[in-house]
Amino acid sequence: MTDTNNEELRKALDKMIAEHISIPWQDIPWDSPINKFAQSYNYYHDEADEGQTWAESVLTTLTNANDLSGIKFGTGDWYVFSQLLKSGYTVSPKLIGELLETILKEVSEIKADIPVLGIQKKSKGRPSDDRARSAYLGWLYYEINRLKTEEGMSANQAYQHLGKEKNKSPDTIRRDHERHLKGRVARQKELTLLKQQQENRDGGK
Repeated sequence: MTDTNNEELRKALDKMIAEHISIPWQDIPWDSPINKFAQSYNYYHDEADEGQTWAESVLTTLTNANDLSGIKFGTGDWYVFSQLLKSGYTVSPKLIGELLETILKEVSEIKADIPVLGIQKKSKGRPSDDRARSAYLGWLYYEINRLKTEEGMSANQAYQHLGKEKNKSPDTIRRDHERHLKGRVARQKELTLLKQQQENRDGGK
């Protein structure tokens, strides 16, 4: 190994040491979630301090991360992270926000039932009650605009995409959307007329 390689290795090690987040295990209450996890992991895997090492590695990675890209975590790592959070250890709120946003998008795409996140599988067909119908039309309006602006889809492509997602005919999606747009225009005209009438009444006083 050359002197240059040795120097690069030394710098890399110095950087790792500088970034490492240590946890004062001796000062953590015995019933702290992260302490209980570490002790259980060591017991069931017959490893001395391996649970503590894992916890510090997860905390170090997330503390030094700017965003989710580049973080290669498995389910176990995220579980350790949850125990760290429950124990009072935090990382950047921005990072936690990105993680939650990603989770919400991905579980929504796979149409999973996750009550704790307020996510339920969408039933096939048109919503039956007025409240659900209104929520559906609002979602449809937002999604079609998003697909056109963010994904570069045409209106017909957006109808096709949402038809597959909602188990509906693209024509049904199109009709729902067009009726909703006409309703929005009509309501806007009504509001404008009411505002003008109010201004005329106020001006005549």
